[in-house]
Amino acid sequence: MNNINLPYSLEAEQATINALLTDAQSLYAIEKISTDDFYTAANALIFKAIKDLHEQDKPIDLVVINEELKKADTDNAFQATAIQYINDIMLKLYPTRGIEYYIEILKDKSLRRKIIKECRETITATLESKEDPAAIKAGLSETLDQIRSDESDESDRLYDVLSEVFDELENFDEEELRKYYTGIPDLDYLTHGLHKSEVTVLAGRPGTGKTAMAIQIA
Repeated sequence: MNNINLPYSLEAEQATINALLTDAQSLYAIEKISTDDFYTAANALIFKAIKDLHEQDKPIDLVVINEELKKADTDNAFQATAIQYINDIMLKLYPTRGIEYYIEILKDKSLRRKIIKECRETITATLESKEDPAAIKAGLSETLDQIRSDESDESDRLYDVLSEVFDELENFDEEELRKYYTGIPDLDYLTHGLHKSEVTVLAGRPGTGKTAMAIQIA
């Protein structure tokens, strides 16, 4: 039973982090995810750093995230390779607009792991403890009901929905609708996005990556 490979998707975890780091418009999704949704320890630590920085209204980039990771209780081996690992994730070409799909995968795998965990504990209790089987069954049923309640309680309430709507209206910036973000943080920071009616020239010497950059932007 302990040899079961727990379900997770490394690709979905990395794609989610990629979207949060390369597309400012994806940061709203932070509230929909928890650290437990990430199975890979490194990805969970990176997401927690991103979330903490977002809540503190601090810039989210490689340098600041690395400093945040140093504050966490992480092993030295991971700290030494964290920047390179995050940079590798950022260089991967994922459709940033697919973050809702990535989150759906994360939530699915996370829920399956929770169910497996509870079933493992129930089996162990059934085999090894002297507890009444009816009580074990009731405990499992209650726990699974709580998991289901937690999963379905994600901003269902009218108050939460209205709060989100009002927040969006307060922060609405009509100018944002006219911008196109490239997904390359440094470029978006310098240009504030590409704008309608403007001509943006991508220039450079041969072999310096113009085509690769254009493909990433597209």
